[in-house]
Amino acid sequence: MTTNTEPAPAAGTDDAPRFVGGKPRARVITLEYPIEYRGKLWEQITVRRMTAKELQDFVDQASKDGETPKLPMFDAPIEVMDFLDPDDQATVSEAVQDFLPRALRQAEEPHPASIGGMSPSSPTS
Repeated sequence: MTTNTEPAPAAGTDDAPRFVGGKPRARVITLEYPIEYRGKLWEQITVRRMTAKELQDFVDQASKDGETPKLPMFDAPIEVMDFLDPDDQATVSEAVQDFLPRALRQAEEPHPASIGGMSPSSPTS
């Protein structure tokens, strides 16, 4: 089950820009197979759309390090993302495709092994 939601603005950020209206920028994915990690129960994962700066930072880091960093689209740590059940991973991947910028969208979903980093250039299966 998924629901659309807008993340609440951080406290004390009245002067920061924020998105108003338009298409949903985040989706909460309810996991069919919840995960416990470091004392926290992960029953949901929020997938959200990146900002232009987050995308540029992602591209800069990927080109600098030669490795694909984790996309800044999830509220869960990489360890949880890598441990998802394949069915939950497929649901998260669908949401990721919906929230990728047009320039990075693929016709097919990312390879399951790449969910943690969610490399837009990962091979597809």
